[in-house]
Amino acid sequence: MWDTVIEVLGIFEDDVRVPCRAGGLVHQMETFSCVFILKMMSKLLRMTNDLFLLLQKKDQNVVQAMSLVMGVRTRLINWSNDGWEPLLEDVKAFCTKNDIPIPNMDDMFSKWGK
Repeated sequence: MWDTVIEVLGIFEDDVRVPCRAGGLVHQMETFSCVFILKMMSKLLRMTNDLFLLLQKKDQNVVQAMSLVMGVRTRLINWSNDGWEPLLEDVKAFCTKNDIPIPNMDDMFSKWGK
């Protein structure tokens, strides 16, 4: 799907009416930070999807909803404590496959604008 998105944005970039916007979006999407955020949001939305679906039903079962809330809370805590390495490896693999530069995590970074 990634290749398709980039291809469509490339078509828009060739369109003389919006070349800068599409080109800028392609440039932003092909960064490690963008891939990291997209992968993180995808995982987060998958974790909370069952709860969101249940809460949208008109005949809500409060006990079941609270059970799902506790389950989501537990998964989020576990992910916060132990889930960063697998996510980071997934992002690195994706970036390698799509020729997106991976920053050296041991480098020193300064604050924005300084």
